[in-house]
Amino acid sequence: MWVTSKTDIRRLRKLVLELLPTLVFNEAGILWGSDIPDALLRADVTGIQRIVGTAEQVLILHEGWNSWDDNIDFVGWVHRVLAQNPDVEEKLQAYGGQRQHALIWARPSSAWSAGTMLRDHDVLDLPAHYPQPSGQLTDLWVASTYRPNVLHWSEEAGWRRLSRKEIADVG
Repeated sequence: MWVTSKTDIRRLRKLVLELLPTLVFNEAGILWGSDIPDALLRADVTGIQRIVGTAEQVLILHEGWNSWDDNIDFVGWVHRVLAQNPDVEEKLQAYGGQRQHALIWARPSSAWSAGTMLRDHDVLDLPAHYPQPSGQLTDLWVASTYRPNVLHWSEEAGWRRLSRKEIADVG
């Protein structure tokens, strides 16, 4: 559940306990805008996402936790992170090996597009274009502690959204 800085959490707790059993989520498990009940909108709730596998758990996040002020698409963000860390290629070359893996750890302050791509649904299409890695990079991973999925790019498969359970199956 995303809230603004004006939200009265004590009041919200009472509303959530009353309304949670009545919420009807879309296929992606999300409620946005006019789909949110008026009582929750008046309480400054800006979005609600069902947490898969939990019936009674509610996670409250401030809406500005990710920065949508950083208006950059996901692949642009990946390029920027790699450009800001030019030693990645040196480290990979020093390691050697047939496969060259790099990991980008998305933080809560990362671009909005990074957090959005890591969400636990397939509503958003994965980028059709690749991140144009330099050097011998064969695999690029994007992960975070605040989102349930991992993104994996390889020359062979392109972009894939994987659950943490599926990662073990990646060769």
